Amino acid sequence: MPIHVRGCALIVVFTVWPYAAVNVERAGTAVAQTGEAGIENLRQRAFDLNHAALDLEDKHDYSGAAEVLEAARLLWAPDSRLLPEMHANVLVNLADAYEFTGRWPQAAAVLREATGLNERMWGAKDLRTTRLQVRLGEAEVVLGQFASADVRLHSALDQQRNTPQESRTELAQTLASVAVLDVNLGRLSEAEQFASEGAAITEESEPESAASGSVIGVLAGVLVVKRENARALPLLTRSIDILERHSADSVRIAPLLVQRGLIEADDHKYGIAEKDMQRAIAILDGPHGPNINGDWARLHLGRLYLAEGRLDDADAIIPGTVQRQRVFLGGAGKRLALCIREVARLRAMQKRYDEAAALYRETLSMVGAMPPGTQASPRHASSKDIRRLEQRAAVVFDLRGGD
Repeated sequence: MPIHVRGCALIVVFTVWPYAAVNVERAGTAVAQTGEAGIENLRQRAFDLNHAALDLEDKHDYSGAAEVLEAARLLWAPDSRLLPEMHANVLVNLADAYEFTGRWPQAAAVLREATGLNERMWGAKDLRTTRLQVRLGEAEVVLGQFASADVRLHSALDQQRNTPQESRTELAQTLASVAVLDVNLGRLSEAEQFASEGAAITEESEPESAASGSVIGVLAGVLVVKRENARALPLLTRSIDILERHSADSVRIAPLLVQRGLIEADDHKYGIAEKDMQRAIAILDGPHGPNINGDWARLHLGRLYLAEGRLDDADAIIPGTVQRQRVFLGGAGKRLALCIREVARLRAMQKRYDEAAALYRETLSMVGAMPPGTQASPRHASSKDIRRLEQRAAVVFDLRGGD
């Protein structure tokens, strides 16, 4: 059974934009206006904790930064109405720390809280609220919550298009985020359209910026999924070059390395592809050990090993990665089904046909492609049974060219 490394590209295109930690000093005006006892102490304590967290982030200690910001968040427990702008800013910084450590459910929760604060403070249509809606939508994409992300991101995009004061860079990044969503939903033509528009904006306004590098990289990723390698490769090269000039270990480089690895694998340059994917994993895991962010790259590396017939190496990566995804995604869905399918492939190549058949049936059931009540055959599964199940999975997941 041939294995095409590109086959699970729809699992997630992981993107972290270059969010700058918010400066909490802006809340000073609110302090002067309230004059309430204890407000100044709250402001100063939150300010000090925020800057302590920034110092830790500068050292790439995002777990430590999260702990400090969690303490800052608790300062509002007695009265959440005080200094709402400062409160929202601390929550946004906490969400950043959670995302960098792979704690996406927690990030989404605090982003919802921050969005609610902004809505009450500025209104639902204020650009500051809209930008947080984009942040929340991006987190929902990573969590596989595509239906809510679809509504949220498109609504935010419409709002930004219709607000002349919105910066072109913010609009370009939202366009790229919508493109990432569309890739996950299989809407590849729409994804290319949005990503191309975003790339054109940044190329015109700030072609050498990190934001431009990221948006160009999203467009390249869409083209890789569409198997248009000749168009994708020069964009990947430009994107990686821009981002490496800003920061060689930026998490924004990691998905580009994986996408380049997919092209290299198509050319049977497996050694080079492996190095790119391993570097991506190291960046996404960070200096403090594996976290969920690196699993997308890990799964591609596992598929690369399958393509090379390195079953022991694949077995050391794929099952553990998929088990983490089971816990992380918390239930059935297309993304989890795609992950489980990789274990099924591995078991089939190991000729553990009964296990492979059960995993394929689970995968197909998750996306409604296995009739209700379908039972496993009482006899042992054969290689012919496995081929039939894999062919059905290839049709369901619309992998052009098949696996």
